[in-house]
Amino acid sequence: MINETSDVADPARDPEAIRKAKAQVAEIKAMIAATAEARAQRQKAKPLYERLGGRAGLEPVIADIIELHFVEEITKPLTKGVDKQKLTKLVVEWLCRAAGGSEKYTGRDMVAAHAHLNMTDVHFMAATHQIQRVLQKHGVPQAEQEEILCAIAAHHDDVIRD
Repeated sequence: MINETSDVADPARDPEAIRKAKAQVAEIKAMIAATAEARAQRQKAKPLYERLGGRAGLEPVIADIIELHFVEEITKPLTKGVDKQKLTKLVVEWLCRAAGGSEKYTGRDMVAAHAHLNMTDVHFMAATHQIQRVLQKHGVPQAEQEEILCAIAAHHDDVIRD
């Protein structure tokens, strides 16, 4: 009998799922490199922050993303003991800043904020899919979705420490 709290029963620690997720992360990293110039041009023309409607445009999107993190099977264990409102505030600050806004990010650096979670690429890709679904739900254009994904994925190696 498998203990439900063991890594074997955890779908985020399944070796085959990790292999697939690592391949997906590699594709995202390739996209980051391939789209760098186009993203820089769009950012120069009009910052992503403005294209997303500033803080007011980002707050409901982030709230929906965080909600999925708290309720979906793969990411829910990572939120145990986490203050949802505080996390939402910090992610809003972080994404506003990453998108070119002037907000100050008051949280810890990505390594420190995620080190205790022992996340795998399965967690990372689950969160990525949650983000993509929410961005689509909110009608965020494809180019801006790509830029948000690139901003987040640029910190993959800070968050996933395997």
